Amino acid sequence: MTEYTEADGGFRGVWEPCLGMLDGALTCFYANDSTSVTPQQNIEYMQWDGERWGNRTIVCDGVKHDSRDGMPVWIPLSAGGYALVIESTHLRNEAGRHPFVIQLLWSGDGERWTEPQDIFIPGTEGSKAGAPWIAELPDGRVAVSFQTDEDRAVKGDRTSVMKTMLSDGSAARDLGADSFCPAETVFDVPEDAGALWTAVYTDGRELFATAGTPDGAVMKRIALR
Repeated sequence: MTEYTEADGGFRGVWEPCLGMLDGALTCFYANDSTSVTPQQNIEYMQWDGERWGNRTIVCDGVKHDSRDGMPVWIPLSAGGYALVIESTHLRNEAGRHPFVIQLLWSGDGERWTEPQDIFIPGTEGSKAGAPWIAELPDGRVAVSFQTDEDRAVKGDRTSVMKTMLSDGSAARDLGADSFCPAETVFDVPEDAGALWTAVYTDGRELFATAGTPDGAVMKRIALR
């Protein structure tokens, strides 16, 4: 789909593709870590015209936000528009020194996107939250999942656990940190283990939550109310 050549051999990759239909066209969002494009990391997308992938569109500029933005997951919304969740490093040097936090962006047309809004910041110093996922419930609320080490004595991906949170019904364009219920841990795993690389999906009656653990992939059904 996309290829970059680094003159200095410092190519770091194009990561975490997420496919879907945007305005009738197959669209792939991804994190661009190419040093020929940005010294940080961008969230971008390309669209398929039936024969080839088009030019890249920058959704979130890493330099503008001083952030290595990554892990984009996006969905169309029943009320119109699109919602996108990402992990961001913009608070890594601020009070709390969070390596990653979860942010949300909204777009009415898929071309112009809002500034990223923090929707989850870990509650303990030095903790992170990353690898988000998003799904829309039948009533228009959104469910967001992610992995975090905020409750763990040992930090890092290996010990992080899956948490989910639901929005309060506000329009996606208005969502911020105060628009979500407290995040809840989904799977009980040992202190030295993790529930990682999370995802959520709904069939309209239940919310399905899934993650990877040392014992393999696990799934839980959560009745909607």
